[in-house]
Amino acid sequence: MALSSELLEFLRRLERLANRQPNTPIQEHTPSEYELAIDTQTEKFLETKQKLVYFIVTASIAPLAFSLSFSADKVKAITESWFLIFAGLLGALSGLLSAGSALFAIHCDLHSYRRHIATRYARKSWSELSEQEQAEWNKVNALGADSLRLSLFMLFIEIALLAGFLVGVLLIQNREPQPLFEFHYLRTRVGGSSMHHYGEDFTTALVDETTRQFTIILRNHVSGAELKLSGPLDGVFEDKSKSMDQVRADDLGRNLAHFLRGALL
Repeated sequence: MALSSELLEFLRRLERLANRQPNTPIQEHTPSEYELAIDTQTEKFLETKQKLVYFIVTASIAPLAFSLSFSADKVKAITESWFLIFAGLLGALSGLLSAGSALFAIHCDLHSYRRHIATRYARKSWSELSEQEQAEWNKVNALGADSLRLSLFMLFIEIALLAGFLVGVLLIQNREPQPLFEFHYLRTRVGGSSMHHYGEDFTTALVDETTRQFTIILRNHVSGAELKLSGPLDGVFEDKSKSMDQVRADDLGRNLAHFLRGALL
């Protein structure tokens, strides 16, 4: 009588169990001293790289914060220069990209370290991993190294751009703006006096003691238009004991020119 296939398989299993040697030790991979030394170096390398990433993030954010603080009250001057606008924006973007690349690099390193721990728990060595596992691990390590290099490069670009930005802001801040109405040397036969020379505009203060009248003439050198202000020497001050003289007329003309410089831009 022929035995069924199930019964034959059962008998084969019994035979294998009967032939197995008792207390046969299981062969497992145990890390050698060399591999344990590599583990220690890996931990130190990861710690050093974390410190480097923290430094890069701080170094990329600090210049950006200082530039924003320094130029907070100089927005009008900055918006008048395309160089400052582009340098500031590109510098800020470079700093953010540098910090982001550094953080992504440490993310890749942590991912690689997790793979290392998983391999140790599986009691495997590098040579025991499949080619696909080795390729994926190498890809993570290469991506982390490339991100760190990109972070350092963008940090250099950020520092260069923000340095040019700050120098440009200082130059614009110290450059004397060209006003529309300024004082220039001019003397007339009716008591005109010379005023401080700023440029090509002319502001004249005239005091006529005969008619007891004063006249202030402000001329715009761009358009050629003239503005005139006249009045009596007496009664223009709140203090009735004061009267308009040449010094006070000069001072009034100077104040008017400074006012028109900003009001008529």
